[in-house]
Amino acid sequence: MIPLSLEVDYRKVAHDLQKKLINDGQRTLLVDSSSAGRSVAWFNAAETVKDLIIYCAEPSHRQWTEFCLRQADRVLFIAAHNSSFAAPPWLIVEIQSLRRPADLVLLHDGGRNGGQVRERWHAHLPLDLVCHLRSNNANDVARLARLLRGTALTLVLSSGGARGFAHLGVVRALRDAHVPIDLIGVAAWARS
Repeated sequence: MIPLSLEVDYRKVAHDLQKKLINDGQRTLLVDSSSAGRSVAWFNAAETVKDLIIYCAEPSHRQWTEFCLRQADRVLFIAAHNSSFAAPPWLIVEIQSLRRPADLVLLHDGGRNGGQVRERWHAHLPLDLVCHLRSNNANDVARLARLLRGTALTLVLSSGGARGFAHLGVVRALRDAHVPIDLIGVAAWARS
């Protein structure tokens, strides 16, 4: 996890995510810059016994953040939904050379999404996914955990007027069964 705005409480996101993963049976370790003095062998041993390690980077601590980027299989950028892109110049160079999946988690204070934020952030970051996370919302944290584990549930809808009414019934049935819908896709059929 790499915070990209000063006002974001990325440590709370990390702790909430770790708690959810542990509750789901995942052996998870959360490390931050207080672990910077540990040896590479210690981190390698930790990765052997844990299912997942969450590295909390700190852009003000360059060496630790660079280490986190080297160790990470996936990078999560954390920012407030209404903040501007802000990162030290050295971090921008590191971000542009990423060779692994990178996602953006936008934190909301509970209000509605502030418009077309994806395009604004995508101009600066090599993003695979944007996830919106409302403060103190356990369902959003659970969705983020599923997305990271690759167990997210996606509902793909087909286009067409009559099918739209059937979609309403499917969504209602899924909600009644307490099946979370993490992503929605729409299949458009082209006729020639």
